[in-house]
Amino acid sequence: MNTDKLSASYCLAGDGSLMVHEGVPDWIAWAALLPVLVMALWFLFSRNAQSDTGPGKGYLLRDLPLVGRLIAKCDHRIEPLLVLKFIMVGAFLFIIATGLGGTPLGARNLATTATWTLWWSLVILTIPLIGTAWCAICPWDTLAGWLVRHRLWGNEGDHGSLNLTPPQWMRNVWPAAVLFLFLSWLELGTDLTTDPAATAMLSMGMLLLAVLFLAVFQRKTFCRYICPVGRTIGCYSQLSAIELRPVEQDTCERCETLECFHGNAQAEPCPTGLTMGRFAQNTYCLSCGACGVSCPDRNVSWYLRPVAREAAVNARPHWDEAWFMLVLLALTSFHGITMIPQWQSGLEQLGLLINASADSLLVFTIGMLLGTLPLLLPYAAGIFFISKLSTQALSFRQLFGGFAFALLPIAFTYHLAHNLGHLVREGSGLRAVFADPFGNAVFVPDPLWAHFTRGSMLLPEIVLAILQVLLLTGGYALGLHIMRQRITTLGIDGFSVRLTMICVLLVFSLFNLWLLVQPMMMRI
Repeated sequence: MNTDKLSASYCLAGDGSLMVHEGVPDWIAWAALLPVLVMALWFLFSRNAQSDTGPGKGYLLRDLPLVGRLIAKCDHRIEPLLVLKFIMVGAFLFIIATGLGGTPLGARNLATTATWTLWWSLVILTIPLIGTAWCAICPWDTLAGWLVRHRLWGNEGDHGSLNLTPPQWMRNVWPAAVLFLFLSWLELGTDLTTDPAATAMLSMGMLLLAVLFLAVFQRKTFCRYICPVGRTIGCYSQLSAIELRPVEQDTCERCETLECFHGNAQAEPCPTGLTMGRFAQNTYCLSCGACGVSCPDRNVSWYLRPVAREAAVNARPHWDEAWFMLVLLALTSFHGITMIPQWQSGLEQLGLLINASADSLLVFTIGMLLGTLPLLLPYAAGIFFISKLSTQALSFRQLFGGFAFALLPIAFTYHLAHNLGHLVREGSGLRAVFADPFGNAVFVPDPLWAHFTRGSMLLPEIVLAILQVLLLTGGYALGLHIMRQRITTLGIDGFSVRLTMICVLLVFSLFNLWLLVQPMMMRI
């Protein structure tokens, strides 16, 4: 690819279709290796973590000064959430309109920029602070509820739904993993992120799925088992610093009505079938607030808690969820792979090998298989090695599920770093798009346009690079912390176990660091 240097950090392809950003400077990446190696050595020779299987006690948010009273009121009222739902639905419908009726130029249309640059970046960036709160105001779920149940709030049974129990094969996150793989293939293989109309149609397709599943099955089967966005947020929220939990556990133990589960006249039943006093994971909690509204004792509220405590201690290992975490790790890294120059040259070589165009969907599909499957191997191989060496009566399946939580911060921090790069580099162009969301202004494509509209970053390049590397380093530290606690929980330890898992986490962390160092090609 021939490029003309326009500035220290930005390049445009000769045809103006690509913009290339320089990656993290080598010296910053090398500087990160020292703390990573120090942490690895500490973990290798440190004492075992103390056994900790209790739920722990966080800090009750409604006890905060100034804002505590407001939080306490919002805990048990549906109106604030309903207002946010109306806002999100309005924004969603407007984005659909711009995608279908606006300019086909992705960089000038609100549908593509708001969806892929702003919304998806903010979803990932805010999970540590708000957990699964995005699911509470999801426009797909909100519109599906209004259309199927013919009500804005409250509980009037399952009017409009067949209320069938989902079949056994569906009651896991395998459907979400498969849909996640398909959507990633569709997004990256067809340049969906640059096509406003396709983006709008994808959004309507997800809405249609939400409506169909709500019309057929009981509660919110789509949210719990099918939605890849919700399952991604649910997985990552196990690292978040916020949780919705009982104020007094004894009150839940004495409760006989279980209105948080069954609902009442004021609020619907828990949409994912949870009981407030009996769950310790954010994974399937949608933060919808129904339990807080329905609880007659007002025994539900928000807590601050130590970051990653849930993933380290409370979360239960399940085979399907472990695989979803591994798929999540592989796909986040694969998104980075598709944006480096080596990916394009690899597709060209693959196209020559099979006598097909490098831009064909067939070549991309083969490339995606070759790019993601190897990313699944280090963890599976490491767990297999440990299962053979271990003297404990633990199966490969148990070890695979138990240790998978250590992969979450590795995937999440790279996802954060990658999306932060998009937001910082592309965010400066959002003002112009919001001023003209349909892109109706006369516009002549010019290679310099992307440089001047997207070349002005929200943060200096060096600051972005440091933040990205710090995120990856922090993710490795959290991964080691979770691994150390999981070793204690599983009752399996030894030099070979620790060394193997250190190497597994190092492979993923160093590969993601290498991706950040590479120049990034961005479609415009």
